[in-house]
Parts: sequence; structure tokens; C-alpha cells
Amino acid sequence: MVTNCGTRARVYRNEVPKRGHWLRVRLVDPTGQRDAYGAEVTVVVGERRVLRLCSPAGSYLASNDPRLHFGLGDADHYDAIQVRWPDGAEEQFPAGDSDRQITLERGAGTAVSGTR
Repeated sequence: MVTNCGTRARVYRNEVPKRGHWLRVRLVDPTGQRDAYGAEVTVVVGERRVLRLCSPAGSYLASNDPRLHFGLGDADHYDAIQVRWPDGAEEQFPAGDSDRQITLERGAGTAVSGTR
């Protein structure tokens, strides 16, 4: 749905053929069971690294889904997920299959040494 000042709202429908593999990631900080806004997530797929920032902010008076969507192309799996939490601590999560949604909880991955 798209709204503009002074005009009516419009609803668009995305009708395109499905192509490629994907992964959707939700980040949760167990303290308060909150989404980890401000975290940076890197999905490693072979030699490729895809980076996203967890932020629901998009524009004035708007909010977006805080889950992160990664297009993986032809890859039916990913090799690792690296998360830098908002306080700078880093964790790595193991490989897995694509075409699914996962929830990564802080403290459940392997800590990366040398971080706060």
C-alpha cells in the first residue's frame, strides 16, 4: 500500500514469476524478547557476502518489517551467517538450507573473538 499527501491510497500487487532462492532472518535479543534493531547481518554464500541492517525505519510515518530478506540466487543453501549485534558483539551461526525463515537469538551462535 502506498499513500501520498492529498491523494488516495493505492494498493499494488507484485505479480512476477518466482525465481531464485531466498532466506528471511529475524533477530531476537532474549533480554525482553525484542527485535535487535541496529544489528548488521551478513549471509555468506560461497564467495558472495550479502549484508543487511535490521531497521524498521523507512520513511516519514512509516515502518517496515524488521525481518531481513536475502536473495540467494541459484544457491539452495548458505554457508554461514555473521551477526554484529547493536552493542558491537559478534556471533557466527552455522550453514543451512535456503527458502525458509529463521530466527537467530543472541547468545545461540558462536562468539567471534576480539569483539566487545
